[in-house]
Amino acid sequence: MKRKIYLLLAVSAAFMTWSCSDDDDTVHVTEVNVSDDAFTLFLDEEKTITAEVMPANAGNPAIEWSTSAADVATVDANGNVKAVAPGTAVITAKAKDNAVTGTANVTVVNGFVLGTERTEIKAAYYDDADLGETEGGGLSFYFYSTTEVGDGEDYSIWIDIPTERLNTTFSLTEEDPYNWSWWIEYQKAEPAVHYEGFGSEGSMEDVVSGTMSSKVEGGGKFTVTFDILLTDGKTLKGKYSGVMLDSETANGRVKRETVNRNR
Repeated sequence: MKRKIYLLLAVSAAFMTWSCSDDDDTVHVTEVNVSDDAFTLFLDEEKTITAEVMPANAGNPAIEWSTSAADVATVDANGNVKAVAPGTAVITAKAKDNAVTGTANVTVVNGFVLGTERTEIKAAYYDDADLGETEGGGLSFYFYSTTEVGDGEDYSIWIDIPTERLNTTFSLTEEDPYNWSWWIEYQKAEPAVHYEGFGSEGSMEDVVSGTMSSKVEGGGKFTVTFDILLTDGKTLKGKYSGVMLDSETANGRVKRETVNRNR
């Protein structure tokens, strides 16, 4: 009788050992590789990154995405990263199995794009000398590229938005209730490129259509956005978020002369 009991216990132990060894055959994640470990985005730009788990035959390859700074860049469940504000953030891909992680560093900067040519903005300042004082008064925003040629700027954008249109989004059209409703100018030093357009009847020049918007907050904080179609089919897009500066504190830039923009 004892032999039968011992034999039964031995069979049971062998079955338990076999069952445990079957569980141990599960392949666990040991590494997570993110497709882009470092990249730069302009404001409002989006980029999809992917994560690959190793080994490839891992039993549970599921990934959870997260960001270290949602106020700079967000990420959704599919790895879609969106730039929110200038700064840096770490995007993390975490394996649900074994909690192994992979990361990507994203830098968000101000910038604009002409056609497919991307340009990071180094500085901006404004001129409010005639704000609200004369017809056509408003804010002038100057955006400079990080790339410089000699004593001049390789790229620059000059945008004027009238007082009546501050803190709004509006279309660039020739049919406008104001004598002067907006001014957009883009120039590049080498090779020489120059576009400009004015918001008055018959003066759109290089501008076909588009939109501009501004948001001015307390403490001199502002955001300007533009999306413009030019006569040669190119587009000029950009968004700048920063703090208003006067000409003497704007990184040594020389303030342009105030001109009469009433038209």
